[in-house]
Amino acid sequence: MWVDSSDRASAWGMELVAVADGGPATAAEATPTPTPTGVVRVEKVRGRSAVTRCFAKYPLKIIVPSKVGPASSGAVWLYVLTYGGGIVSGDKISCAVTVGDGCTAAMTTQASTKVYKAVGSKCSEQVLE
Repeated sequence: MWVDSSDRASAWGMELVAVADGGPATAAEATPTPTPTGVVRVEKVRGRSAVTRCFAKYPLKIIVPSKVGPASSGAVWLYVLTYGGGIVSGDKISCAVTVGDGCTAAMTTQASTKVYKAVGSKCSEQVLE
């Protein structure tokens, strides 16, 4: 997963639009963007890729182990988990990941993500930017 660090607004799920009258250009732009349940930023620290920001709230959990693979790879590893063993009815997961110039990150899960049957009209959603 590669994300250009210069596009901070996009990494947060925001779209910046300049409109003459100051209002939104379309109805879609007037819809507020949901707050991310996870945010990760990878930047160069002392010449190596490092996680400089890691935030997650229920139902998302992000694990950043310190020892994964050979040190020569220089990659930061991110494991994304959900409570309940998968995506359950009503879960809303939104994760924004920013990987800086010259940085390397590997984002994975411990196993395949299970999506469980919805209860009633409770839909689930997962977005990764």
